[in-house]
Amino acid sequence: MAAPDIFHHNDEGLAFSIIDGNQGIRPIPEELLMDLEDAYDGCPTESILISDSPFDTAVHSGDNNE
Repeated sequence: MAAPDIFHHNDEGLAFSIIDGNQGIRPIPEELLMDLEDAYDGCPTESILISDSPFDTAVHSGDNNE
């Protein structure tokens, strides 16, 4: 798996960020940014999202009432 210091996968093969429990609220350490870019570029499902600001945790946790 690309970027093993950032991502891990479960028994079903679903990958998640170990930096912040897949919340998207903590920045990736600067020394891992190249690994993040490599993982992003190589993700076959385009599931890796990158943002300059934290993601809205209500949307990702299923707590939004839409």
